[in-house]
Amino acid sequence: MAYTLEGKLLEVCDCKTLCPCWVGDDPDNGTCAGTLAWHFDKGNIDGVDVSGLTFAALCHIPGNILKGNWKIIAFVDSKATKEQQDAIVAVYTGKKGGPVADLAQLIGEVVALERVPMLFEVQEGKAVNFTLALATRPAAPVKVRVRPSGGQKGKVTVVKGSLLRFTPRNWNLPQTVRVRANQDANSADQNTTLSVQAAGYRTADISVLVRDDDPSRPHLIAPVKTQAVVGLQYQVDFEAAGVPAPTFSLLEAPEGMTIDPSTGLVTWIPSQTGVFGIQVRAENDQGTDGVSFPVTVNADQPPTAFILQPLDRSTISGSNAEFYGGSTDDYATYKGEFYIDGQLAYTDANREDHYHLNGAHNLFDTTSLSNGQHTLRLVVYDDKDQPGEASVTVTVAN
Repeated sequence: MAYTLEGKLLEVCDCKTLCPCWVGDDPDNGTCAGTLAWHFDKGNIDGVDVSGLTFAALCHIPGNILKGNWKIIAFVDSKATKEQQDAIVAVYTGKKGGPVADLAQLIGEVVALERVPMLFEVQEGKAVNFTLALATRPAAPVKVRVRPSGGQKGKVTVVKGSLLRFTPRNWNLPQTVRVRANQDANSADQNTTLSVQAAGYRTADISVLVRDDDPSRPHLIAPVKTQAVVGLQYQVDFEAAGVPAPTFSLLEAPEGMTIDPSTGLVTWIPSQTGVFGIQVRAENDQGTDGVSFPVTVNADQPPTAFILQPLDRSTISGSNAEFYGGSTDDYATYKGEFYIDGQLAYTDANREDHYHLNGAHNLFDTTSLSNGQHTLRLVVYDDKDQPGEASVTVTVAN
């Protein structure tokens, strides 16, 4: 089981400006009600590509964040296929292990799982619907107002649901808001913002991207990746705005490099070290845009391992001790082997560079070991099976 997720985290809650939960302190109001959202710029879960999708949760944290027992309503991007949804949910419920499992263990109850759009896109001249509900039951009726608050004035209009009424009885029942994008004279996509306001609640903003329908030349978005490793896959995903949708091509590239003409995904497995020039072009019937950059290919280097817990020369005991660590590598590592006194105890397979004995925190049972000194070792492996290792000596005292 392996996953790699890169992207952005958004957190909004009813604590004060600096939420104390992030450092393990008690929430300002005794409890914390908020929203967490993860957007995956790039993501792969056991071979399932989840790039461009978002997972979010409405959370009720009843006390100190580290004591767990959260209640959440989970939201999966409506653009996700069933395979993508199942993969994302498996990660965020802890079934795939790794660092996200550390977060998942704090959740006591998943009240519901919903499919919703995360970034609302609407074509000029058309409309889009979304729904809103409260995260917690109010003590009295609440009026929620939805109105444009950012971007070009008059670009979007709330044609339904500008005033929503929630009560202690219907607080968690979604109500519909309908937003229309108005035509304008320019030929650019525009980001706008809707403000969601209610007395006693922190204001929330909803992003709306208005897609222009006028023909326009490509604008290439270049996430340039300038380092690669011999014998291991190099990938970089280009995007281009433009109407009609641009196609992609390589004007200069080393032998064996390819680009998907519709998605802009560049793939290559370098066969030798050196510096190689790359030139990418995006094109439609309105014009072209391009970018050039070098890629330096190096020989693969062995990884470095480290043990975070337990510390060297520390004393441990009990059935819920810690034994975990991680790795650094010029590409990635895919597994960590845990040894106790030279005997392999567990193999944790993932691509997160973060490994736990028995797959999660607090699963090191020391009661089967004799009291006294023991040697713990973590060995990590990169994609060419080059090892890196670290070890500590601990004293068991049960």
